[in-house]
Amino acid sequence: MAQHISVRIPWKDNGYSGLVCNRPCSNTCCLCLKNIAGEKKDTLEESLKGQSILSHEEEIPCLGEGGCFMSENSFKKQIVHPYSQNKDNTTH
Repeated sequence: MAQHISVRIPWKDNGYSGLVCNRPCSNTCCLCLKNIAGEKKDTLEESLKGQSILSHEEEIPCLGEGGCFMSENSFKKQIVHPYSQNKDNTTH
């Protein structure tokens, strides 16, 4: 029986439609999530602001954290789950 469930989704300034944020360098929520903050490429995201993430899936880190979960588009991004490196990795 589940006793706790948590869903972590990064905030997007233009919804979850599959677009790069309109102001990606102003989105401080991304800086709070280490799996996004450590991979962010501000110059690239600024050049793509407001555009589709399609064909940039590997370059936009919020995609790996559910940043497009309501998009009508399908995205593919291969990631290594952060807990897979734990000593007891039987669950991931």
